[in-house]
Amino acid sequence: EFVYLEDPTGQGPYTWIDYNDNGVKELNEFELARPEDGDRYIRVFTPTDTYERAYTNQYSHSVNLNPMGIWIDKDDFRKVLVRFSNQTAFRVQRKTRREEGADRFNPFLQSVGDSALISQSSSIRNTFFYNRSSSKFGVDYTYANQFSKNPLTSGFEERENLSHLLRIRYNFTSKYGVVLEQEVGSRESSSDVISGRTYKLDYFTLKQTLTYQPGTAFRVSLSGDFTRKENDVSLGGETADLIDIGAEARLSKPETGTMFGQFNLINIDYQGEANNSLSYEMLNGLQNGQNLTWGAGVQRNLGKNLQLSLSYNGRKSEEAKAIHTGNVQVRAYF
Repeated sequence: EFVYLEDPTGQGPYTWIDYNDNGVKELNEFELARPEDGDRYIRVFTPTDTYERAYTNQYSHSVNLNPMGIWIDKDDFRKVLVRFSNQTAFRVQRKTRREEGADRFNPFLQSVGDSALISQSSSIRNTFFYNRSSSKFGVDYTYANQFSKNPLTSGFEERENLSHLLRIRYNFTSKYGVVLEQEVGSRESSSDVISGRTYKLDYFTLKQTLTYQPGTAFRVSLSGDFTRKENDVSLGGETADLIDIGAEARLSKPETGTMFGQFNLINIDYQGEANNSLSYEMLNGLQNGQNLTWGAGVQRNLGKNLQLSLSYNGRKSEEAKAIHTGNVQVRAYF
């Protein structure tokens, strides 16, 4: 079982949205928060007094291939191979009640509909690089897949995120550069506990970012982002088109700290029922129509042992008042 508690520090990952306007904090009304959201909450699990014998196994592995480390000075075909590199990280964990046979020792077993299964999670991320160390031109492709199935008192919660990301960067000069990103993937969720959390979204994103950086301290970037989201027809068939145009400036100096500011204009065309968990996921926590988001922050070093961070975020939608959120943090290093 779990409950949501308000975080007095304002750093909790969840926010509460009163979908039915009854003033009651229900489990299906808590979502992952955006930076400009106000009150924050944490999820606290409360174990019951019911215990079960479980067999738990876990496997994790990472592999990094970097030919440049050994062939950088070669002049034959290996001179071409040093431009390529690869990083892979894999982890799987499984809990089962099964006490017979060797399956209880196999973390890779995908037992769909297995009544003995308690929980299962896996994640894999692989990035293939070309010209990773080049300051002029580079390409990388990332495949990522995360899956989790967890038990609660009234059933299971299951999530799966799959993405393919292609990223191309090119610097025209030492000051001007562009980054092109294309991502396709899906987000799937099902819950026996919380209503409105069953969906399967397919999405496509295309993003371009133009950067001006005259030196190591100052950088300005302009970005344009188009995203298309579609829910499975059998689960409702909702669609959303998001166009995000943004600007960001950042000033960094090692001896003093960092200052940044950003502004985004986001237009959303959403076809489907609003004011529920699915619409929050498809709209990225915003509203149908035109949205404005902005933010600014300062991080300064106060002597050798103190660091001060000030941040401010805001957003404005067509049918809602502006929301402003500020945060202050002081860190001490010993």
